[in-house]
Amino acid sequence: AEPPVLAVASDMLRTLARGGAATVGIGGTALAAYAYGDPGFGRQVSFWRVTGPAVLSYAACSAKHKKSDADTKARAFAALHDHYSKVSLDLILELRGLYIKFGQAAASSPFVPQAYRTQFKVLQNDVPSEDFAAIKQVVEEE
Repeated sequence: AEPPVLAVASDMLRTLARGGAATVGIGGTALAAYAYGDPGFGRQVSFWRVTGPAVLSYAACSAKHKKSDADTKARAFAALHDHYSKVSLDLILELRGLYIKFGQAAASSPFVPQAYRTQFKVLQNDVPSEDFAAIKQVVEEE
């Protein structure tokens, strides 16, 4: 049998875990509903849904290869660039607007990894234009 103190602590942890799971579930549902109802917030959620994992992946790769030789480190980052350049392009095309402008600038920047520049080249001339009437309406509303 468990000592009484451990039994109480164990019961408290189980209760907290159940309550925490319920809070996360309710909070996640509320967040999704708010994101659906507010287009600006929904765009932020879309942005961080993609960029959050990318940032964490790059940070993890950097930490993992801190003491690796340059070639190993370069291969690891090249794999990340190949993956996230495609994901980033999809996000840019989904979010449109200023994100496309940033992608166009990145496509010709020597400071951006080649995999991103290659993917973002399509933003230079293959992006469908926005309807002027829709743009005018947004400007007038704001």
